[in-house]
Amino acid sequence: QPWFFKVNDNRINVFCNNPNFIKALFYKKINKIDIGIAICHLWLAARHFNQKPEITYEDKEIQNGPEGYYYISSLSLDNEK
Repeated sequence: QPWFFKVNDNRINVFCNNPNFIKALFYKKINKIDIGIAICHLWLAARHFNQKPEITYEDKEIQNGPEGYYYISSLSLDNEK
């Protein structure tokens, strides 16, 4: 799969692999759609477990992604209770 999740405290940072030039022509848009679906599944699972998820975009703060990946978004979790 093209994604990588990194958990920090109550936040899941989502990264996408950076394909080579040839693969990028075919997969870049599709990878973003796939990652969006994966983030949606995470959001739904968090709601199922009584969390209040929030999707944020903080790419200037996220500098520590794995090599070969770029930042997409973050899913922050807070208890509703």
